[in-house]
Order: sequence, then structure tokens, then C-alpha cells
Amino acid sequence: MPFYDYTCGPCGTVFESLQTIATRNEPTFHPCPECGKEGVTKNPSVLAVCDSVRIGRSRPDNGFKEVQSRIAQHHPHHTMNMR
Repeated sequence: MPFYDYTCGPCGTVFESLQTIATRNEPTFHPCPECGKEGVTKNPSVLAVCDSVRIGRSRPDNGFKEVQSRIAQHHPHHTMNMR
């Protein structure tokens, strides 16, 4: 389940909440956890992207490279670059 960020309009408190995608708007219907007033809004989401090699993951193995080459054979316009 992803974390979503919310901001309280009256007091400006920013908080995050672990929500399912189906209930991601639920905190906007509840009062602020800090001041208790209504007026919570969901902040725009930001996608976090990282380099898997830099965080300790190894490069794709031969099995993955084989799947990648089969995709390239059957779908020549599909690009999937994994170094």
C-alpha cells in the first residue's frame, strides 16, 4: 500500500497516510489529526525513480536478457533497454 501526502488548509500541517488506492481520498473526509478542523486536501503525487544498481540490485541475469530478446523479436517497435 502506498503512502499519500495530505495538507490541512486551516493550519498547514502536512502529513502522510498509508492508504489503499481505493481509500486514498478517505482522509480528506476526516478532520486534521493536528488541529481537528476540516479542510484536508490530498497533495499531488510524486513518482520516485531510482537506479536499481545503485541501491544494491544486480544487473539482469541471462534469463531476463532472453525474455528481452524474445520481446524484441516479436515486437520490434517495443523498446526495453536494461543495461
